[in-house]
Amino acid sequence: MAGDNSENSGGSSGGGGGGGGASGGVFQLVESTVAEQKVFNRLPFPLVLTPLTLPSPASSSAPSAPFAPSAPSPGTSPSADGPNASTSAASPSSLPRPVPLASSASPSSDVASPHVSHVVEWIRANREWLMDTWQLHGAVLLRGLPLESPCDFNEVVEAFGLDELPYVGGAAPRTKVAPRVFTANESPPDQKIPFHHEMAQVPEYPSRLFFFCQVPPATGGETPILPSCELTKRLAQRHPSFVAQLRAKGLRYVRVLPEVDDPSSAIGRGWMSTFLTEDKQEAEEKAAKLGVKLEWQADGSVRTVSGPIPALRVDTRPLPSLTQHTLTKTKTGGDDSSGQARNEVRDDSQVGKEVWEDDVREAWFNSMVAAYTGWKDVRNDPTKAVTFGDGEALPGEAVLAVEEEMERLAVAVPWQCGDVLLVDNLTAQHSRRSFEPPRRILASLAK
Repeated sequence: MAGDNSENSGGSSGGGGGGGGASGGVFQLVESTVAEQKVFNRLPFPLVLTPLTLPSPASSSAPSAPFAPSAPSPGTSPSADGPNASTSAASPSSLPRPVPLASSASPSSDVASPHVSHVVEWIRANREWLMDTWQLHGAVLLRGLPLESPCDFNEVVEAFGLDELPYVGGAAPRTKVAPRVFTANESPPDQKIPFHHEMAQVPEYPSRLFFFCQVPPATGGETPILPSCELTKRLAQRHPSFVAQLRAKGLRYVRVLPEVDDPSSAIGRGWMSTFLTEDKQEAEEKAAKLGVKLEWQADGSVRTVSGPIPALRVDTRPLPSLTQHTLTKTKTGGDDSSGQARNEVRDDSQVGKEVWEDDVREAWFNSMVAAYTGWKDVRNDPTKAVTFGDGEALPGEAVLAVEEEMERLAVAVPWQCGDVLLVDNLTAQHSRRSFEPPRRILASLAK
């Protein structure tokens, strides 16, 4: 593969939207940067998009519209005209030019917060571009959106038009707060949640994840992400024997579930919540469909056994097309920090070919580290929670080496109110750092 695998901060890639539109300005999302960003295979990770309203062509004055130009975040990396120009110029982005939307006078009546309708309409108009960009980068951070409530977030999730995946078989205690929205893991704030692919321990897992920051934490509480295919490549180079065993044997997971939710544990979701029933026979039927065996315990808890399940998975989805496109960026540094946008036309087709051609996109698609280091409570011993698929114990030093490599690849962007983080669950892992309350992060899963 010709693309490099640098981890430089910053970088710049295709963002979001062309200028022009109806009188009064347009709502659009444009590329931005954050200090924590890294670049893998010439692609910013995550790609950051922020709202910007441009003046209409008929007027150079600031428009009367729901969004003002977005100011750069503290510590923002320079624009493509700054010191990182050589890195950003080589960064391919997806794809056809998004469609800007004229701002309307009033938001839709079925959206609780003002102006959310503009976001929903923009997502619907640019769905194909967003989906391709999401897949290409692995993660997209939408920053500065006017979202306030679970209802607002639910509207954004619905706008993507993806089928919901019910949270059946997952380990985390959660509370449903809107039709397609539930709380993120409700385990105590002092507990760290290790890196994992969502629901990798069961055969049916989501392909796309949505996270929303309703209340940012006082300190800590980031949701770090990492590029899983890059992790696989590095581990295969440094620990080839261990990776070969995982490919051949897969993994088996063992976890004891309490009868009802135990909020003191990061894996304390009870079997009634896990299988959405209070009937043991129905729970067994649902578990069987997931390839999970149940062993009932005298105290009402149940021991679950999943696997063997593949530990690595190849992403076989067609790659997004990479074509010449118009890219809108905001000036965030250098001589011009006005926040005004400019258009650039760049042909990324050759760069994209270098990045993706002959590249086996094999993700480290498992919950091995999460289980081995984090599935610990009064019912569970984490060192026995995951084994090779044939039951052989995992070498502890190899698991810890994987964890160390994960931390080297991790990108942790501090949450801001209104943030929406889109994670491609097939190619990116996520985790949670400990935090000081308050913190309220909501989530949604899609097939």
